[in-house]
Amino acid sequence: MTVSSQSHPRYGDSGMIEASAPNNYQQIVTFSDGERLLVNNTDLANLNDAIVSFSAERTYPKEYAEAIAQIKEQHKLDLERLSEELKIGLQAEAGAKAEAQVQEQI
Repeated sequence: MTVSSQSHPRYGDSGMIEASAPNNYQQIVTFSDGERLLVNNTDLANLNDAIVSFSAERTYPKEYAEAIAQIKEQHKLDLERLSEELKIGLQAEAGAKAEAQVQEQI
């Protein structure tokens, strides 16, 4: 991101958004000299082109959007797989218990 507001002390400087901001109106920007600042969205250049919102609470740099979407999709697939494994495990356990009860009754 580049600070585009002439009234901002870091005007013209570029940095990366590397942390979640505490609200929707600002970004935590890390500059090349290592300084981290909370910067108003209105002070950043081309913010509308660079930020993609995934929720009402957080905004993310556009370059992170694809990675976040992939992580969410992988998480969804992992949950589906684990749910299926759990069902199979529970069915196997129930079958083993039923078989044990039948053996006990015989």
